[in-house]
Amino acid sequence: MHRIFENSNTDWVQFSEYEYRLDSDGEMYITATDESEIKNYVPANIPDLILVDSLNIGKMLAERKDTVTVKAAILDFCRHYGLLGFMTAFPLSLDFPEKKSVLLCENILTNRDTMETERYIKLFTPFGYAPDSRMRRLNQFFLDRPKVYDMVFTRHYAEKLDWVTAYFKDLYLHFAACYHIDNSEYGHLVSEFSKRIESRRFPGIGYHFYYKAGQPLSIDYDFPSLKSVIDTAYSFAVTAEPCPLKLCKDCERLFFVNNQRTEFCTVQCRNKYNTRKFRSKG
Repeated sequence: MHRIFENSNTDWVQFSEYEYRLDSDGEMYITATDESEIKNYVPANIPDLILVDSLNIGKMLAERKDTVTVKAAILDFCRHYGLLGFMTAFPLSLDFPEKKSVLLCENILTNRDTMETERYIKLFTPFGYAPDSRMRRLNQFFLDRPKVYDMVFTRHYAEKLDWVTAYFKDLYLHFAACYHIDNSEYGHLVSEFSKRIESRRFPGIGYHFYYKAGQPLSIDYDFPSLKSVIDTAYSFAVTAEPCPLKLCKDCERLFFVNNQRTEFCTVQCRNKYNTRKFRSKG
């Protein structure tokens, strides 16, 4: 996994503040606020952190935590990592703005495999779109990226809350099936777990060869979206032996472990658990 991310094109953007906003049809979207500050970062440097935060939001959704708490967690995720980039995650080719229609892989946006380009773009720009002069300096970092990112990396870009929650919840439920399938306590659900595990499909990532004089020929991987980074990190983590993802024995949040003997996500959780255990004996 780390080799793929080290040789990748994964620059992404995040805004300092996001908000929920209703479109004209009453659909709730997540979008950057008008006055938010923007910066770029490299998700490949922190795939483990992004993945566990994604899974923990999915866990909250699966456990039906209160809506206010979940929505706050999603906005916090966006402030740290940006939106998921669904606009570029599902098209089979990223030059679709130059064509009349978009060819789509399996996706959570629609059950169709093609859509008119204008309609597709409007899905992600429900509040209108216009070039943002404040973006010009940042866009210099992405001159080699397809033009579609000129829309994705602006304050006008938005994603439906329903898409985001569906993605996080499905990711966690897939992990839960993988995590529990060999647990005898859940033996009666093995068939259902197997179906869920085998049904998940991730759109592929692209790559290109890179040559520099005096160095070996190499491959650079192109991640079209933050979602694709999460999917890739998840695929490697959930199939690793042993799996580096564990549930904290105290707070029950998911976290990455370097040592399988680790049972707590933080020292604070370990101390709280031990204190509680000590008091229960008294």
